[in-house]
Amino acid sequence: MSLSKLKILILADAASFHTERFVAELQKQNCDTLLASLEESNLDYTRLKKHGFIKQLYYTRAVPEIRKLIQSYQPDIISAHFASGYGHIAAKANIDFSVPLSLNLWGSDILIVPQKSFMHKRKTKFALQKADYIFADSQYLLDEAYKITQFEKSKVIPWGIEQKYLEYKKNDYTLSKPLKIIIPRAHE
Repeated sequence: MSLSKLKILILADAASFHTERFVAELQKQNCDTLLASLEESNLDYTRLKKHGFIKQLYYTRAVPEIRKLIQSYQPDIISAHFASGYGHIAAKANIDFSVPLSLNLWGSDILIVPQKSFMHKRKTKFALQKADYIFADSQYLLDEAYKITQFEKSKVIPWGIEQKYLEYKKNDYTLSKPLKIIIPRAHE
């Protein structure tokens, strides 16, 4: 472990608001972060190269680049987001280094992706098996991940609205019928 700030290599979708919030909170807690991503973003991050013409291979072909980042940055921990994508390639890239690997489950990576094909399930299972610690935003999600493979260390950490926004809640609010829900991202 480094003698100064905790150094965290984050592998995640840099275009995601969840990633932006996650990185900002770690920096607020005085961590030294390095975000690496295949997706474009306005954040301060390292853009992983997209090799070839087949989108599904971008992740696998980023493994050597991630190994170089691990070697040069020398993180105390690797935080990978989304089991079947960044989790899988983080586990592959980390094999020779054995840096502690945390895996953040996002939902569809456990609930949908493993059912797409044998290979998708295998990649997800590999990431879960190689993770030193697994985080999910619900017990249900952890239970579903556990059906894919068994693991020891995990924790539920709800991702929700920031405390500061709760002051805008109306005290006399009642739910409408039928219930209307706005979801600010594409769902599969």
